[in-house]
Amino acid sequence: MGFLLTLLGAFLAALKTVITNRIQTGRLKLTPLELLYRMSPLALVQSLIYAYLTDELSIIYKIINGEAETLEGMASFAKFEPSGSLVVKLILNGIIAFGLNVVSFTANKNKGALTMTVAANVKQVITIIIAIVLFNLSINFTNGLGIVLTLIGGAWYAKLELDRMQKNVSPAGAAASSRITNLESRERK
Repeated sequence: MGFLLTLLGAFLAALKTVITNRIQTGRLKLTPLELLYRMSPLALVQSLIYAYLTDELSIIYKIINGEAETLEGMASFAKFEPSGSLVVKLILNGIIAFGLNVVSFTANKNKGALTMTVAANVKQVITIIIAIVLFNLSINFTNGLGIVLTLIGGAWYAKLELDRMQKNVSPAGAAASSRITNLESRERK
């Protein structure tokens, strides 16, 4: 079951990246800020529905009203009182999340959905490797093989992209670059 959920998660993440790229480069041509402006309310509604279905809203209500000590498996909480530092942390968290989304959408628009998906997979593997080193985790052979294959796939894709970009340099572009280099060398003399 875990394997199927992992495949579903990878599929949905790749689908989201492709759709985001199409929205930004296709007929709509939305900028990252426009995309966030239009999608954020939908994401909020989706999060609230999920929080309701998983009973998180009632847990939050109990924490705010100081009834959290009755919740099974949770530490005892005093009556929730928002402090200035908590508000600052929440605002800072929102600003960082906003910046991350803008950068992610901009990179997706400029580099493409496939590049973003490969980069996301390599990022997850690097996160796992850092966790293994920092927390002294042990992995089995299958996990190690998956990590190595993902890193090899990411490196292979990067090499293919680099080769494709070098191959797509047009003769006119190469000639113009050569003329600029010649002019710069003449100016130095």
